[in-house]
Amino acid sequence: MLTGLSHKKHEEFLLLNKDTVAGVLFEKTRSEGMITGYTGNYIRVEYPWNSALAGTIKKVRLKDLSGENRMSIDIID
Repeated sequence: MLTGLSHKKHEEFLLLNKDTVAGVLFEKTRSEGMITGYTGNYIRVEYPWNSALAGTIKKVRLKDLSGENRMSIDIID
C-alpha cells in the first residue's frame, strides 16, 4: 500500500515538472539505446544514446513520462 502511494506521489512530482527547464548531468552508462541522467532535484531523464553527452551537463526541457520514474527530454543547448 505504501509503495503504491510512493509511486503515485513520485509520478505527480514528475508531472509537476513537465515543460520546465533544468540542467542535467548525463551518466556514462548506456541502457537499451538510451543515455540517462539526473536533474538537480533528482528527476531521472533519458535521451537517445549519444556518447558525447556522457559526463556533461546540458540544459534541457522536461517533456513527458518515459518508462517508470523517468522523463523524456529535449536538449536546449
